[in-house]
Amino acid sequence: MTPDDLVALIERHRYTITCERELQEAVGLVLTRAGVSFSSEVRLSARDRPDFMVGLVALELKVAAWSGQVLRQVTRYLEHSQVSAVVLVTTLRRHRLPSEILGKPVRVALARGQ
Repeated sequence: MTPDDLVALIERHRYTITCERELQEAVGLVLTRAGVSFSSEVRLSARDRPDFMVGLVALELKVAAWSGQVLRQVTRYLEHSQVSAVVLVTTLRRHRLPSEILGKPVRVALARGQ
C-alpha cells in the first residue's frame, strides 16, 4: 500500500478514542479488517520504534504531542533505510508536516472522531 492509500483508508473511518493506546488499537483493527499486512512496534534502533510498519511505510500515531517533537521523530524514522515513507496518524489538525523529508514522502492522516 502506498502512503496515500493508507491515508485514504484511515480517514474513511471515525474514531472514539481518549488516548494513544486506543488509537493504536483502532487503527490496527482498521488495517486488519482491510486485509493489510502490518507489524507493530518495529525496532529501527534503540530509540526509534514506529507504531506500525506496512511494508516500508512507517505509521506513527499521535493523540497529543508538540509539533516540533513530531517533526524530529518523523525525520529520525526517515533516516533509516528500512523506511521509505511515513504516515503520521493524528487527532490534531495542528500537526502539519512537509510532504517530503530527506527525499521521502510524508503524509498526515487525520483520525476524526464520531
